[in-house]
Order: sequence, then C-alpha cells, then structure tokens
Amino acid sequence: MSALVLVVATGCFSKPGFGGGGGGDGGTDPTSWGDFMGAQPVANVAGASGSDFAPTVWSNDGELFFSSERFQADTPPQPNRILVAKRTTGTTFDAPNPINTQVNEAQVHGTISADGLDLFCQTSSYQQQSFHRNDPTALWLPGTKHLPPVGPADLGAHDLRLVAGSAPDHNDPGSALVEYARTSLDAGWDPVQAPMIPTSMYGDTSPTLSQDGLEMFYEAHTAQFGSEIHRSARTSLDRPFETAEVVTLTPDKDLGDPELSTDGRTLYFRVLIGGDYQLYYATRKPD
Repeated sequence: MSALVLVVATGCFSKPGFGGGGGGDGGTDPTSWGDFMGAQPVANVAGASGSDFAPTVWSNDGELFFSSERFQADTPPQPNRILVAKRTTGTTFDAPNPINTQVNEAQVHGTISADGLDLFCQTSSYQQQSFHRNDPTALWLPGTKHLPPVGPADLGAHDLRLVAGSAPDHNDPGSALVEYARTSLDAGWDPVQAPMIPTSMYGDTSPTLSQDGLEMFYEAHTAQFGSEIHRSARTSLDRPFETAEVVTLTPDKDLGDPELSTDGRTLYFRVLIGGDYQLYYATRKPD
C-alpha cells in the first residue's frame, strides 16, 4: 500500500494558538511547527475485515480508542464496538481490545475526558451513552454522565468546551458544527455558537478540538458523496473560529473523523482503502 502524502496551503499551520488534542492532557506552543508531513497507517490496529473509524486519544497518545465494524463478521454478528489499543513504541500500538462487551448496543464516535476516566459515545439509534473506569487500569463499566443530545463530539479546553455535529446522524446533510461551554466540570452545558462557521453544502461533523480550545479540525461534506478534512482556528475562547482551510490528502479517499493528538503534532483520521475505512495519521514537523 502506498503512503498518502498530505498537502496543505503554504502557511496554513503557522498561526499561534495550537494546543494539545481534545481529551488529552497538556500541550505546547507549536508556533514554530511546519506543515503536516506524509500520512501512513496506524500500525497493528487494523482488523481482518470491517471498517475502523472515529479515533480518539488520551494520555499523550498512550491509548488510542476507535470504533470498529469488525465484529459484524462474527457468528452471530455483533454490534460495532469501541476498541482501545495501547502504545508500545513510537507510533506503534498493541493489538486492540473492546472496552466493554457486556453492553449489547453499538458504541461509536467516542470522546474521552481529560482525566481519562469517562468515555462518551453514541449508540446505533444515535442516543448518548457513556462508560466510566475508576482509574486508568480499571475495567470500563456503563457510566452515568452524558453529553448534550448532539452528534459526534469532542471535548477540549480542559473539558470546559465541547464541539459537535448538530445532527446525531453522522451522515445528515443538515449537520452543522455547534459549540457548548460550562463554567466547571460539575456545571451544565450551555450552547455558545451554532453554527460555529459557515456550513459545507452537505453538512459538517466529527470535529476535534485542541486542548486549549483554539484549533479545530472537522469532517466537511462538500460534495454529495465523500468528505474532506477542514481546519479552523481562533485567537481566544471568546472569539469565533476563522474561515476554514482545507487539509488536502492525496489521493483523496473519503477522509474524515479527524483527531488531534495530545501535543498537537499528530492528526489521526480515517481513510477509505479497498472498500473499508482504516486509521491513518500524519505528523507536523518543526520548521
């Protein structure tokens, strides 16, 4: 399989305010970083069949969570599940395992809290569900916390901001990007911007927000079929996001579900390969 090459407009990623990935911890000032470099598959996570999509990372990318259709090939077929793979070295992860097999309901499009103890996702009927673990080594059990009734979402700004697609259905052409805020981790969510930026012709969804809340990547449906990844930034949390810029991958194979790494240097996403979605990543380089 040939590697994908990531091409972006000159200066597209030279603005200040880049932070760590949504659901991560920390972040550094990347104002001296260059463009993203080549893209390649995430090692060791692909299944024998079925699509993998919607990645989310935690603990300096030490854990990679993603949704998978691979269990639909079981007898009897099993619903989509969220898997977790732990980093071994570099950008290599060990074999993934389901976070929970006792809940007989689909688990897709997850986002994890900054402390790594709560994971929020959707069911096959687009309902919100959550899982909780008492510490990073404990088992994931059904949780009691929930996000607002929105589509694929991502936490950022130390879990005080939430960006999401407005339509629960990931493929709804009417989906726009919306933002929620709360004053503390125990407070309720209030809408901030809806829509956040001009909506693409066939809808926007699956955003990922940097830890400082100043940079966002998302899946844009600019054509009736297929999607691409867009990027937008803002100078402070009380400012709107700027006009989006296209992050172009060559060849274009229905890109989506972007997830920014903890330190903001790596972008995980899904790409269509041989009829199934696979997880890829691309990294930024210092200037």
